[in-house]
Amino acid sequence: MAAAVTHTISSIAPGHRPTAAEVRAFEASVYAAARSYPSHRGGGILGHVCSVMPAAQYQAIPNTVAWIDPVPPAQPLVIPNNTSAALTAAMVRQHTADLEEFSTFVATMNTLRSLVLDNMDNVFLGHLRDRLLNFAGVHPRDMLQHLIATYCWITTYPVGCRDLYVVIKINALERVSSLLEHVIYSTSASPKISLVNEVLVGLEWRDLIGQHLCHSHS
Repeated sequence: MAAAVTHTISSIAPGHRPTAAEVRAFEASVYAAARSYPSHRGGGILGHVCSVMPAAQYQAIPNTVAWIDPVPPAQPLVIPNNTSAALTAAMVRQHTADLEEFSTFVATMNTLRSLVLDNMDNVFLGHLRDRLLNFAGVHPRDMLQHLIATYCWITTYPVGCRDLYVVIKINALERVSSLLEHVIYSTSASPKISLVNEVLVGLEWRDLIGQHLCHSHS
């Protein structure tokens, strides 16, 4: 089974829209936790990091190879008739090893999923929630990538009058969103209303990105 995690997760405090810096610190701490679970996959040097990191980002690290999630071996193991004793023993050993690896992978994903959910307000992952399974079927990698795509898409401030207009409007949206969330979190309807607000603000931000791209190429 996977070893106990000894890393401290950089939690995202509830009650406000996460900043890019908070999400990046959270991301790094989850990667550190994943590193503590050994695996021979992905080059065997970074544990389960690539199970929660985008493939292109991982393969840019020296001495790594593409990661492939383990799959459950066929159950039960079928051994053809007239198979020699030596080959039967080898097949049983391989099947047992594959089953143990898959069980370890599932346990590790469950632990990393819990670390993500326990260290941030789940409202920021609301649309990933399943009505019946809650977050049980959501891969931790998808949770991290949702946070990054939603809250870390602005990395540098552009320059120019039109670009400055976009930045000013985005900053205004952030202030309005924070003010609304301050009110929303004090009500019993916080999950539904906060999620709606997140979607609406996200849509306007994406519209602004489109405007910015159009202006940049005009």
